[in-house]
Amino acid sequence: MDYIVSLETLSTRNTVEPLVLGVDRTPPLNQLSSLDIGPDGWLSIPGNVTLLESVNATLRPDEFGLDFWESLEGQLVTVPWPTATNFPDRFGSIWVYGDWPVTGRNERGGLTIYADDGEVPPAHSETILIGRALDGTRNPKTRMGMNLSNITGVVTYQVENMSPRSHHISTIASHIAGHLHAPDIVFVQEIQDDSGPRDNGVVSANKTLSALVDAIKKASGGVAYHFINVEPEDNKDGGAPGGNIRVAYLWRPERVSLIPGTIGNATLATQPVVDEEGVVELRYAWPSQTFVRSLLELSPDASVIVAGDMNEYLAARAVLRPLTALLHDANAVAGIPPAERYTYAYDQNAQEIDHVFVSDAIATRPGGVEVEHVHVNTWAETMGARASDHDPTVVRLWVCDPEEGLYHDPSGSYRLTLTLIIESDELLNVEELDIEREQIVL
Repeated sequence: MDYIVSLETLSTRNTVEPLVLGVDRTPPLNQLSSLDIGPDGWLSIPGNVTLLESVNATLRPDEFGLDFWESLEGQLVTVPWPTATNFPDRFGSIWVYGDWPVTGRNERGGLTIYADDGEVPPAHSETILIGRALDGTRNPKTRMGMNLSNITGVVTYQVENMSPRSHHISTIASHIAGHLHAPDIVFVQEIQDDSGPRDNGVVSANKTLSALVDAIKKASGGVAYHFINVEPEDNKDGGAPGGNIRVAYLWRPERVSLIPGTIGNATLATQPVVDEEGVVELRYAWPSQTFVRSLLELSPDASVIVAGDMNEYLAARAVLRPLTALLHDANAVAGIPPAERYTYAYDQNAQEIDHVFVSDAIATRPGGVEVEHVHVNTWAETMGARASDHDPTVVRLWVCDPEEGLYHDPSGSYRLTLTLIIESDELLNVEELDIEREQIVL
């Protein structure tokens, strides 16, 4: 209000009783806003954020999460028995849910975004962001699943930019050697060039990858990996300016080998210009789909694996439909409960944005597919204790038809392991491998 002429005091020193959330009012589940009208709801592309002001929809707080919290603006509320969903953000604010119904709760106490086929996943609008207190006190240093005391207030592997001098190389190496047991093949993403974030025209990452494999050899007591990558064009693939992040593969030469040939270059797959809506993932999905389709047309029984940080949910069909129409989600094939498929946590959500897809031949082969998401980072005690903001994933699968009696080999000499260290905004195109054994762990 401006230009107040007069003000009358009706009463003072009144006791203000907070509204207890979950008792007096309960957040609705599943839907964010009535404006999410696309086929994929709030995940539709393009988004509907521009409609907020132009439409000015009537609030329906009993149906939509954003409307619910808007209806409480300026009110004193209590969040009873809150549970944190993640680490604090850089401002010290924390995401929590209270003693009320939630969706997608995982075993750790976080909330995972997932949905059944063809459905829109809940966006966890039942959570609330707790900001810094006005008296200057700090919020606790939370982690996923941490239980807190009542809060009262007013409502208002990826290897993460690895370069030769990165301080977390030894930690990543210890994860690969220890937690992941030195797998036969490792997919790594967000590998920077040899000069790191310095924007000096360098695009080679040989020094970066050499530093990583040397650290793994030391941590594992002698396991020696070979590596390969496709050098990007300078400053064309996003990430930190000058860093030239890319995907790379490590492999144990005594177990597998690359087939003879060339590895291609950064311009091998034509990528359309990113449009104004920022639909970056689409430019990677379609070339990958074309490559996979060509393999399956030549050989319908081909063993094909596509994996990486695709930075998108399976329910975002406009982005991932090209791949899901051809391949199977390894999580689903392995029977991993939907709430436990996360490898990343952002704000209030545990997210499944890192994916492994396999072809029919792998999905239906006797012996099955096994998946484990190794939560060395999302379950860390503090944000500073993480080596990356994504967890690695290990998948065990058969890439060839096993010979009779192979399953019973006590030495495990026919079992290969392939691990996904997920940390990139890029979609992997899997190089062809000459598999010298019959089972591979991803």
